[in-house]
Amino acid sequence: MNKRKTQLITRLRKGGRKTAKILGSLSDEQWNTVLYDGPPAWTVRDLLAHFLSAEEGLLRIAQDYLAGGDGAGDGFDVDAYNAAEQQRLAGIPTHKLLANLAIARGATIAWVEGVKSRT
Repeated sequence: MNKRKTQLITRLRKGGRKTAKILGSLSDEQWNTVLYDGPPAWTVRDLLAHFLSAEEGLLRIAQDYLAGGDGAGDGFDVDAYNAAEQQRLAGIPTHKLLANLAIARGATIAWVEGVKSRT
């Protein structure tokens, strides 16, 4: 494995652990703290949902691009995507979002590990 790939995997693992530690220690009240007053307003819980959505979505884009596709494509609307993802993830409890984020990060790391290096 080349040095850049190893560094990326190390950073992905470290970032995943740090995020899980910080978000895993929040109280129910803290999850409802408004971080961005919008519109629409985003709470800490919404930010967690965004992290999950971004992890899953960016992996799909990277996989598509590496396979010869367009990645996100020219017509991609990030605001519409984020709004739709917030709706999709709205009913999921925070503990499940945290677990899904860990799973998604694991999938990203596994994919990076399997990507052939350009050396």
